[in-house]
Amino acid sequence: MKLTTAAATAAFLLFLLPGTAAWSDPLVAGGDYSGEDHTGEDHSGEMLAEIDISDADFSGADLSGSILSDALALATHLDEALLTGADLTGADLSDARLPEVAASEAMFRVSIACRADFELGVVEEADFTEADLTDASFVEIAGRKAMFTNAAAPGASFHLADLEEADFSGADLTDALMTEAQLESAVFDGANLDGADVRDSSVETASFLGASLLGADIRGLAFAGSADWTGALYDDATLMDEDFDTTGMIYVPEPGALAGLGAGVMMLLLLERRRSLSAIASRGSSG
Repeated sequence: MKLTTAAATAAFLLFLLPGTAAWSDPLVAGGDYSGEDHTGEDHSGEMLAEIDISDADFSGADLSGSILSDALALATHLDEALLTGADLTGADLSDARLPEVAASEAMFRVSIACRADFELGVVEEADFTEADLTDASFVEIAGRKAMFTNAAAPGASFHLADLEEADFSGADLTDALMTEAQLESAVFDGANLDGADVRDSSVETASFLGASLLGADIRGLAFAGSADWTGALYDDATLMDEDFDTTGMIYVPEPGALAGLGAGVMMLLLLERRRSLSAIASRGSSG
């Protein structure tokens, strides 16, 4: 079928419209597309399990609703890509670039995203359960109601992130950066925040039941009094404001001082810690 000159021109202009993904041949599950340029292409809804797109460029591409489980995406460029509702379960995104990615409701369960860059991205209601996010960057993300349950994120940065109602239960956030973040109603029950920097964040009605805050910096928190710190661990290296209320928290003495504690005192500490963790478990089962 021949197009009129006007129709051809209109089609060409539509192709050039910003934000419009380019038509492209579908990719194949398990295929090797490493190092290739797929900038701005439309692969939404495609079945791409076990695909290899390492070092490839998918900047601005539409991968929304696609299945990318167990994909290899090492150092892949996904700048401003659409990953809304995509399934990346078990994918390896180590060193991938995803700044300004749109990945709401995307699935990143048990994925590997070490040193991945999600800066300024939208990951609201995305699921990072048990993902390896070591040293990843989530600076200024929109991550409301995102799931980070049991994720490993030591050294990760959540500076200026919006994490309202996000769930970090059981997550490893050792030495993580969470400064000036919005953590209203976020859940950190049983999380490891040892050495983390949470200064100047808003923690209104957040929950830190049984969390470990040894050596953490929790100064300047907004609405700290409304958060639940029951059973949270702190020590002499934990930095907090002078008026911070430690009621219900558990002070952990220096290692050398532990030897001087009687067996009865040690047992009380362990029982209090167990009660806190039991409360977390029962709340999860009832939900």
